[in-house]
Amino acid sequence: DAIRPAREDARSQQVITDANQQLADAETEYNDAKAEADSKLADAAQKLQDGKTELQDGEQKLADAKAQIDSGQKQLDDQKNQFYATVPAQQKQIQDGYTALDGYDAQLAAGEAQLAAGQQDYDTQNANITGLEQGKAAAAQLAAAFGSPLPDTSDATVLEALPSLLANPALPAENAAQLSALQSGLSALAAAGTTTEASRAALTTAKAQLDATAAQLAAQKQALAQQRATLDANAAKLDAGIRTATAAFSDADAKLLDARAQYDQGVKDLAKARQQLADGQQEYDDAKAEADTKLADGAEQLADAKAAVRDIEQAEWYVWD
Repeated sequence: DAIRPAREDARSQQVITDANQQLADAETEYNDAKAEADSKLADAAQKLQDGKTELQDGEQKLADAKAQIDSGQKQLDDQKNQFYATVPAQQKQIQDGYTALDGYDAQLAAGEAQLAAGQQDYDTQNANITGLEQGKAAAAQLAAAFGSPLPDTSDATVLEALPSLLANPALPAENAAQLSALQSGLSALAAAGTTTEASRAALTTAKAQLDATAAQLAAQKQALAQQRATLDANAAKLDAGIRTATAAFSDADAKLLDARAQYDQGVKDLAKARQQLADGQQEYDDAKAEADTKLADGAEQLADAKAAVRDIEQAEWYVWD
């Protein structure tokens, strides 16, 4: 029995040592579990933060895209309004030009008709006076042939000589008809108070006026043709401009429509990402709550173990044989 105290002390030290070792192992296991839980939670929290940052970036990009689309739409609408506001006035100006040209063409046609009538009247009178002039020359030749040459070929001289020429039995029948017509024509001119000379002078003046009128009408016709060509070119240019602008507006509308479709898809994707972030936050909160519970349980168990070790250390040990 002298060695009993030594045996009791050895036994108590062994138990305490084993208990402390188990406690140390438990603390290590707890600390490892806590470190692992903290690491996982930190990673999850960082992922959530990254998700929030990406979500904020996405929201900003969508906001910028929406502002750009709205700005582009306004700019396009302004361009359309400005362009189409000027088109009716330009179209009316061209139509008024065609209306004016049609009126000028009608005036030109009337002038050409008057010129044609004047030319026809001139041709008739010229043929009549030319016939009388030819008849007077024939009468002078006949008078010379019959031995009574005329001192001149004035209307009065010829008219005075015609009766004797017509009465001459040597006058050929074809000349008689010509001289008879000449006598009637010259008498008609005399009755009208004019002569072949005066008529020829009037015809010369009339011919000059007809030629001047014809030249003026030709110049007007050429000018009208040039104006119509210019108007046609302006009309074609306006039509081409309208087609080009319409095509450009259609292209811009299509691009805006595509941009809006992409924006709408972005809104859907953002809503999906927002929901995924909310789900991730919920998973994180659940995982953290679970980890906190397990760590709290572990800490409590560890505290109990420490208390048990203290109890062991403070106990009195006996060895029974």
